[in-house]
Order: sequence, then structure tokens, then C-alpha cells
Amino acid sequence: MDLNKRSSESDRIYRHSSDTNNRFQVLQEENGSEANEVKETDVNNRITTTTTTNPRGSKDLNTMGDKLDDIVAKLAKNSDKLDNILTQVTGVSARVDTLEKAHEDLVNSVTYQEEDIEEIKKSIGTVQDSVLEMQATMDSKLDDLSNRSRRNNITLLKIPEGIEGRNIYEYISREIIGTFLELDPARYEIERAHRSGPKADGRIRPMHVRFLNWRAREEVLKTVPKKMKEKKPTFVITDDVTPAIRTKRRDMLPKLRALKAQPNVKVAFITRAIPPTILYKEGETWKTYRAD
Repeated sequence: MDLNKRSSESDRIYRHSSDTNNRFQVLQEENGSEANEVKETDVNNRITTTTTTNPRGSKDLNTMGDKLDDIVAKLAKNSDKLDNILTQVTGVSARVDTLEKAHEDLVNSVTYQEEDIEEIKKSIGTVQDSVLEMQATMDSKLDDLSNRSRRNNITLLKIPEGIEGRNIYEYISREIIGTFLELDPARYEIERAHRSGPKADGRIRPMHVRFLNWRAREEVLKTVPKKMKEKKPTFVITDDVTPAIRTKRRDMLPKLRALKAQPNVKVAFITRAIPPTILYKEGETWKTYRAD
């Protein structure tokens, strides 16, 4: 409210001075230089009179000036605060840039680590393939060694449990070699004979027979097909090989039947060779087939 009053008083003084100037301008036009002198003197007198007769207006102007100075000081102080805020914002921006750079470095590091992991995975895959290949080779060699160690052996299947009594050697010599195969038991000395696997109800365990020499085993196996065809027994006599070889022979049966069904194939059978082989006669030519 005081500020409005002071503004009105200043406007009043200004208008009074302007009115005086206008009057002196008219006089100047009429009286020339004399009017100018009168004008200046009259204006100065009127201003002095106004200031003297209205000291409150002068005081109010001084007060307004002081307040304007305060406002300017406050604005300067606020400007300093704004400068401080700007400095702080600049610092925060710098720290954000630093964090962004650190984040970028971290992302790059993770990317490099992922690439390293992929390389390690590839290396592991290569090593695994090599290990699997080596294992397959070792399994094949072990299977071959196992089959070689059984070269003097034969296996008897489906012979009832307990029929051999207390002496399995005597039973095999007398009943299998002598009676069934009609060979001289004295010529086929048995080194070892036994059933394999634990006893179980309803299960007939196979008999394994090892001859003292390889030739005795070969003569027995050569005699078996003829006697099997003649006497058609319920048991089976075969060579002693590993389960892997038996599986491969069993897998070759469809191929064997397909060959026998061909009109130009006269003979076809699976030999005792390792790896398993089919020997067949196509026309007048003997051929072999081996599984992959």
C-alpha cells in the first residue's frame, strides 16, 4: 500500500514538472531567450518548492532506492545460489558420465567373458568328442581282446539246470561230445567248465566250456551244424563271444533272410568271424557282407 502511495506522489511531481516545461515552451516561442531563462529559473524554483513543501516524497524516493538496493542484493545472492546449483548439477552430470562409462566397460567385459565362455564350450565339446572317440576305440579294443581270450571256448544254451549232476566235466564229455556230437571225448580235453550268473527261479544259466587248445574247439563247432540239423535238439551249441558281437549278429538276421530269399543265392550264413560277417554264394560266386 505504501509503495503505491509513493508511486502516485512521484507521478504527481513528474506531471507538475512536465506541465511547467510545457508552459515555458510556450513562453519561449513567444519571447525567445528570455522565456528560456524564466523557464529554467521557474522550474528550479518549483522543484525546490515541491521538495521543500513535500519532504515526504523525497524520503519516499530514498526509501524506494534502498529497497531496490536490497532487491538487487537479494538477486545477486540468488544468483550465487544458482551458480552453486549449476556447479552441483555439473558435478552430478560428470558423475553420471563416469557411471555410464563404467557401465559400458562392464557390458564390454561381460561380452568378452561370454565370448570366452563360448570358446571354452567349443573346446569342451571338442574334448568331449575326442574322449568319446577314444572311449569307443578303447571299448572296441577291449571287446576284441575279450573275444580273443575266448577263442578256446564254446557256449551251451538251454540245457536244463541240474541235469549235469555234481560233475559238469563228465556230463559235457560223455553226453555232449560223445553222445550228441559222436566224437571221441579223449581227444577233446576240457580245461574248465561252469555255468555263468546267479541261480534264479525259471532261469536256465548258460554253460561255458574252455578246451585246452583252439583246434579242439574248432572241430567241435564244425561238427555242430550237421548234428543240429540231424537230431534237432532243444539246446544250442555256439561259440563264446561278447554280448556286443551277439547283438551285431542278431542285427544281421534281417539281411541274412533277405539274401536267402533271392533266387540266385544258393547258400547264406553268418560266420564266426569277428566282426560279424555273412558268407553267401550268389550263382557260382562266394561273397561276403559285413555290417557298418
